[in-house]
Amino acid sequence: MVMLHPDLNLKKLVTKEDRFHLHKILGAFALCSFVYRYTSYALIKYEWFDWLTMVLHFALALTAIQFRVPKLRIKDKPLIVYEEYRQHAIVFTSRCFFVYALNGSPITNGLVVLVHHLLADYVTSEHGKEGDTAVRSAAVRSGWMKTLSKLFSLYQFLAIGSHLFGPPSMGFNALIAIQSSVFLMTLYKKKIIRGKTHLIVYSLCLLLSVRQMFLHMETKYLVLSTVCFLIRISTSMNKYLLWGLSIIYVYTFNMVRSDSV
Repeated sequence: MVMLHPDLNLKKLVTKEDRFHLHKILGAFALCSFVYRYTSYALIKYEWFDWLTMVLHFALALTAIQFRVPKLRIKDKPLIVYEEYRQHAIVFTSRCFFVYALNGSPITNGLVVLVHHLLADYVTSEHGKEGDTAVRSAAVRSGWMKTLSKLFSLYQFLAIGSHLFGPPSMGFNALIAIQSSVFLMTLYKKKIIRGKTHLIVYSLCLLLSVRQMFLHMETKYLVLSTVCFLIRISTSMNKYLLWGLSIIYVYTFNMVRSDSV
């Protein structure tokens, strides 16, 4: 098949680091979880199974710390997991978990997002370069897919907006972008899939996630997130200032509207 690597060998998925196969078991659960949620239209609520789901997805990210990965991104092979990317995946999975767990207002969720993005910036300062991610680098290497790279960036803004202004289920909804990418990067490293397969499947995962945003969020918040993205790429305005002003605007607007009712 065109999407699979010609040297495909599933035995390469068995590694000495994952001695008790915990990471693989959690990975299999995550795949089943995504299939169930996005085919049954039961995204996530506050029942015991939903809490278990979030905990196990979080545990999947944490157990990835046991594997040996390159300290820096390999320029010629941007789709191989490296230290900065792994730590970012853990931080952003944690962001998703706490957005779901706290079920807060834009102010509360704003603090959650702020703390996690400060952590992500610290990881970048220690291990990488701001604004240079594996997926964006791979898209740029594909020439005409530079536009796709911009769309990946737009998704990140929509995901942040969904955390700030959407329901708690949006905490789960962003997980598919994070964990599908890491899984696909692992398959690429093991020569099970081709690089373009990663981009295609990853793009489909983002489309699934965006669809849920349109189903479960007010359109005005999606528009606001898109405006933030456009301002960011046009002016390089500080992202913390940009989102801070957005939260103040939404909070003030909601207060004024509630007083007028």
